[in-house]
Amino acid sequence: MSNYDLVPDDFSGLTRLFPLPDLVMFPHVVQPLRVFEPRYVEMFEAALADDHLISMAVLESGWESEYAMEPPIHPVCCLGRIISHDKQPDGTYNFLLAGVQRVRVLQEHETESPFRSADVELIEDIYQSIPSEIDRSLQEKILVAFRSLTPGGGVAHESLEKLIEEQLSLGALADIVGYSAPLQTEQKLRLLVESDVRRRADLLIESLKQSLVEPTAKVFPPEFSNN
Repeated sequence: MSNYDLVPDDFSGLTRLFPLPDLVMFPHVVQPLRVFEPRYVEMFEAALADDHLISMAVLESGWESEYAMEPPIHPVCCLGRIISHDKQPDGTYNFLLAGVQRVRVLQEHETESPFRSADVELIEDIYQSIPSEIDRSLQEKILVAFRSLTPGGGVAHESLEKLIEEQLSLGALADIVGYSAPLQTEQKLRLLVESDVRRRADLLIESLKQSLVEPTAKVFPPEFSNN
């Protein structure tokens, strides 16, 4: 596990929020992002000056009329760490954010800052027992369904198979595939909310099979995201 995958020992539970309408971030993945709105540029620079942590939140439906204010967000988010960045001549930033851990928003802060922040609690993956044949069977079912849904994803398929050979956990596999697969935002949110790893795997397999029957407009692999 790389250092950027770890929650700092001194993490206070206070995190900056970066809410977007359709991007569901997961632990164990890396997402390219761009910030250009002044409030989010300030948020990003505050993170760089501090712990490099930002929590990706998903805006609830109906956010359009309140976007300039503070529209409601889904309570489960993904804590992420900035692992690289590139400041542009116009003052905006391109950066890579690594997903670290699920978090649940407890309370948002009222501050004079232009960006949002909140107290959160960390959500741990729940394993019903030590890894077993059940987990290995679920991993294989995930790979089979993912291959069927993304027939042109040969390199991605090979990478996942190699990671499993290197003892990738069922929870991490479900997160990586859930993030990468062309699923609906609501399907991805259900995966993000589920902390029980086997239930998450079952839900992912069901979602992948459903998307084979009812294709979405989502693309594979996921695209670069703007604020």
